[in-house]
Amino acid sequence: MPGDVRRLSSSVALAIASGWSMTSVSAAAPALADEYGTSLSQVGVASGALWVTFAIVQAPGGRLADRVPTPTLAFWGATLMAGLNLVAALVSELGLAIAIRLVAGIVGGTVMVAAARSVTSLGARGQGLVGGATAVGSTLAVACVPVLEPLTGWRTPFVGNVVLALVALAVVLRARNAARAGGEAALGPPVATVGPGAGTDRLRLRLLCLSSALGCSLIAGFALGGWAPTFLEQEAGLGTVAAAVVGSAVVGGSIITRPLGGVLGHGGDFRVVWGSLTCIALGALVLAAAPSPTLQVLALLAVGVCAGLPFAAVIDRSAALSPHAPGRAVGFTGTAGTLVGMAGVVLLGVAVDHDETELMFCGLAAYAVIAALATTWAATPVGDRSGVGA
Repeated sequence: MPGDVRRLSSSVALAIASGWSMTSVSAAAPALADEYGTSLSQVGVASGALWVTFAIVQAPGGRLADRVPTPTLAFWGATLMAGLNLVAALVSELGLAIAIRLVAGIVGGTVMVAAARSVTSLGARGQGLVGGATAVGSTLAVACVPVLEPLTGWRTPFVGNVVLALVALAVVLRARNAARAGGEAALGPPVATVGPGAGTDRLRLRLLCLSSALGCSLIAGFALGGWAPTFLEQEAGLGTVAAAVVGSAVVGGSIITRPLGGVLGHGGDFRVVWGSLTCIALGALVLAAAPSPTLQVLALLAVGVCAGLPFAAVIDRSAALSPHAPGRAVGFTGTAGTLVGMAGVVLLGVAVDHDETELMFCGLAAYAVIAALATTWAATPVGDRSGVGA
């Protein structure tokens, strides 16, 4: 099969496995709390532990992706992911589970940067498909873990991740073997020649501005979708099932809108980013006005639909700003944006807990406007061909 198809299929398989690990533990929280003999909040610590290292490691992981051939990085990433989750399925102690999750976040973050780097030649369309695959994995975990729990009990999140990691490993090995037979690189561009270059401070600032759009995307999609059921029950009076369906739609919408954003943003067209951020701001203002429950649901769904659109164009532009070291650039943007998204999860929880949802949505609207302005400057071509840093 063509090299582009091999690169894309391997990256998508890795992204699905990594996406599963992000939400699978929280989806099995009650069963894990019973097994570990602890509270739901402590299981939440284990779930969030992966997110911390996943966010932080993307910047150094990008440097690694520029130096290590992507087939090698993909192979070891999938192997370690399977091994870590196998160990997690065999131990029933919270402390060990947290430690394993921390290491798994390092692996997952590095794998995601490697996957993004491997499809840089495919532009925004490739980045959109990889981003959508991550959302597929996360949504699958939320949907499948409760259903499979009667079969494998509290081990379900980890067993599922082992299976997906092994599938990804098989796809990576098949791509690598096929590429070797054809004398090609199995997964993406050759190792970068990295030099510090001039203007690295300016480049970092541009990447930070781009990351503001990525952070807004994560807040409006994953964070807002995660808190939507609680908000809709408390503020809009929706039933538990209806509120859960809306929340799942907000999170799961990225499965479609990330690839769609890649199509709309292909070729460097950044209007999809500015347009989606503007729509997020308007939708957040509607939610802040606390209209009827019907309008609240419609506005929430509109924000969720727009949330996934900026992802592909932002990642593609980050790589394009640093063609000599695209892994560094993507990792830098990913770390900054994911940390903002994590902060959003916390702040949204505080706002809902203290009944300050109007202020929360006004803050989201203001941030979306700021991100739109920041990306307008950051996306302007300047011919900067330096690395992210020495």
